[in-house]
Amino acid sequence: MSGTNLRINTYLIGSICFIISVLCSAREIPAVEFDDISTRERILDVLERIPQSAGHINLGPIEINPSFSITGGYDDNVFNSASRRIMPHQDFYVAYEPKISLALPVRNHSLAFDYGFEILDYQDSYEFHATEQDHVNRRWGGSANFNFANGFSIRLSDRVSRITTPGRFTRRANPTIIDPVGVITGGEEEEEGEILETFEFNTFTPRRTFTTNVAAIVIDLPDFFDKIDFSIKYVNRDASYKEFTQRGQDRNTNVLSARVDINPLPKINITTGFSYDHRRYDNREGADSSLKKIPFNIIWRFTEKSHFFLNSDYNWRNYGSGIFADFHGYKAELGYRFNVTRRDTLTIKFERSLVEQQFQRENVIDFSKTPTEIINSGIGRNNPQYWTQLGIDYAHQFPGNFSVIFSPAWQRRRFRDRQPIFGEDGTLINTHQEIDTVRMEVRGRYTAPRGWLFGEISYNYQNRDSNLPNGDLVKNVGEVSVGLSF
Repeated sequence: MSGTNLRINTYLIGSICFIISVLCSAREIPAVEFDDISTRERILDVLERIPQSAGHINLGPIEINPSFSITGGYDDNVFNSASRRIMPHQDFYVAYEPKISLALPVRNHSLAFDYGFEILDYQDSYEFHATEQDHVNRRWGGSANFNFANGFSIRLSDRVSRITTPGRFTRRANPTIIDPVGVITGGEEEEEGEILETFEFNTFTPRRTFTTNVAAIVIDLPDFFDKIDFSIKYVNRDASYKEFTQRGQDRNTNVLSARVDINPLPKINITTGFSYDHRRYDNREGADSSLKKIPFNIIWRFTEKSHFFLNSDYNWRNYGSGIFADFHGYKAELGYRFNVTRRDTLTIKFERSLVEQQFQRENVIDFSKTPTEIINSGIGRNNPQYWTQLGIDYAHQFPGNFSVIFSPAWQRRRFRDRQPIFGEDGTLINTHQEIDTVRMEVRGRYTAPRGWLFGEISYNYQNRDSNLPNGDLVKNVGEVSVGLSF
C-alpha cells in the first residue's frame, strides 16, 4: 500500500485506542450485559445478552437497526507459518463492518432481515506466496418467527454467506492428501470456513472463495407435559466454491434432528435426542457420507450460585464405499460454573473427544526394500485423534458498563495409530503424533446505555508444539474496535 494509506491506517488505529481509553474511564453508569459474537462458544452468561432497549429507528411498524464497527488489529503470523521452519510475516489490518437489520413484529409473530459485510484491509503486500490478504466477506439472510399458544412455535430462516479465506499454511499428514471432511460449513449460528488440520507437513493453501446457503426450519412442539419439551429441526446447507480447482469441495448437506428437554428433578435438566446428517459431494467419488449423533447433556444446579454440566454425544459416520473408512467417535465435556460474586463468574471445563481424521489413501511401509519405502495401498484409512482440553473462563463486570473475560486453555491432540513419518534428519519415524497447545484470550468490552455505542479490545495467544517436524506454531493477535448501533 502507499505511504498515505499507511499513515491513515496508523492514525485510525491510534484514534481507536484513544476512544477505548476514554470509554474505559467512564463512571456512574448502570451495568448492562452484552453479546460478543466472535467468542460465542466460550462467552459466559453474564456477557451474553444485548439489552432489549438498544436503539432502533422506527419506520411505521418496521424497526430499523443500522450498525457500523471498525477494528484495528495486529497479527504477528499472518500465514500461520511453522515457527521452526519459515519466518513468520507480521501485519496490521483494519476491518470495516457495516450492517443493517430490519424487524417487523406482527402480534406474537415477527419477520426479520439483515445484510452486512466485512472489509479486511491489510497494510502489507507479499511477493512471497504470491497471495493477497485483502478480502471482503458478505452475509445476508432473513427469518420468520411464529409463536402460538402453549409454547408452540415455528421458525423459518435462510442465510447466505460469501466467504474468502486468504492464503495460509495448513498442516497435513501428506501434502497431496485432502481431508474429505476437512472443510466445515457452519449453520446459521456458526462460523464458516474453518479447516481441520493434521499438523504434520507445512502445506500452503491458496486463497479460497466459497458461498454457503443455509435454510432451516425449527419447530418447538406444544408443551403437553410440564417437565418435558420436544422440538425438531431441519437444516439444508449448500457450499459452492468459486475457484475451479476447489470445485471438488462443492457439497450439499441435509440435517434432521430431534431434541428432548427433560426436567426430572427441580435442580436437574437433561437434553437428549437424535441427529441424522447426510453429506453429498458434487464431484468427489466415494466421499458421500451419513453422520448419526446421539447427544446427552445434563445440568445439575448444585446450589443457587453454582452448577455442574456435562455435554456429550456419540457419533458414527458411514461412507458406503471402499475409498474412505467408517468412523465411530464421541465427545464429552465436563464443567463446573460458579458465581463467585454478583459480578464475577468462574467456569472450569474439561473435554475429551475422539475426532475423525480420514486419509484418502493408506500409507504402508514396504519392508522388502532397503531402505524401506512408504507406498499407497489405495484403501481408505482412519487414524482418529484423541482431543483433550482443559480450560478456564473467568468473567468480571465493572460498574461502568465495562466487562472483561479471561480464558486460558491447554489442549492436546494425540493420534491413535502410529504413523510412518520422515524426521528432520531423513530417517523414518514410526510413532504417535502429538501436538500440545497453550492458548490464552483476554477480551474486554464497553457498552453504552441502550447499546448505541460499544468498544472492544482483545488479545489472543497460541503456542503449538508438535513432536513431529513442521507442526509448531506461535501466533499473537491483538485487536481494538469501536462501533455504533442506532
